[in-house]
Amino acid sequence: MRSSWIAGLALAAATCGSAPAGGLQVPILVQEPLPAGTAGRPRVAEPVSVGIPLDVEDGVTETSQLGLRGATAAQFRVLERDRETGRVRWVVVHFLADTPGGNYALVDGRGDFGGPDLAADRGPSIVVSTGVARVEIRKSGFNLFDRVLRGHGQVLDP
Repeated sequence: MRSSWIAGLALAAATCGSAPAGGLQVPILVQEPLPAGTAGRPRVAEPVSVGIPLDVEDGVTETSQLGLRGATAAQFRVLERDRETGRVRWVVVHFLADTPGGNYALVDGRGDFGGPDLAADRGPSIVVSTGVARVEIRKSGFNLFDRVLRGHGQVLDP
């Protein structure tokens, strides 16, 4: 059975006001919540999700401004915006972490990284490819799925 993970934050860094001169730096501590005296196991590329508060003074308006130091893949999603400025107040970060030894921090960056985009705009349609399946969705005359393929076989073609 897989142990639960917890991502602890250095909240002082997340709530300290404006970003330091070097830019956004929010340390993220990833560890197993184990009873005292219980040794953890090394873990590699385990999925972690954590909500992180940001100060509006950090000036973050889009997830494309965020990065994650120490990770090979990460995705970001806005949870809450400031009503007056539209700036991001809470963001959720999904990433693959190693423990022990992972050293992670939310930093300035270019947004999601570490893997191909699952969806692509192909003009008249949007194509979602997961590796196992491929789904085509028409933009005009929307009918949910226009075409569904699994492997080399077509599953749905209305």
